[in-house]
Amino acid sequence: MPQITIDYSRGLESELDLPELGNILHRAVVATGRFPVGAIRTYLRGCDHSIVGDEAAGNGFINIQIRIGPGRSAELKTSLTKLFMEAVEVKLADHLARRPFGVQLEITELDPAFTLSRNSMMPT
Repeated sequence: MPQITIDYSRGLESELDLPELGNILHRAVVATGRFPVGAIRTYLRGCDHSIVGDEAAGNGFINIQIRIGPGRSAELKTSLTKLFMEAVEVKLADHLARRPFGVQLEITELDPAFTLSRNSMMPT
């Protein structure tokens, strides 16, 4: 863990290198040294249908959810949220300046009572 999910409005594929954004965020998570590398996963998903803001055709969004295992302090989670958002904003700064566009990043904890996993990439 963590699982990084990047949802984005369609059309951004032609304007942004979205796989690069995924790589930047994935590497930022790895670089913290806070998570087992074999458990980090990054997914990018284009949303075929989305309604953004005032519904203008040029509006776009990227929503990033980072799900982590429990047990980290609020201070650490706040620090990681800011660190990851800074990495994303560096990549998206020009795009944010050019068009109506929103970016959101959230870290949430999985509830261990309702989460099961098996991972052969991790030592037992």
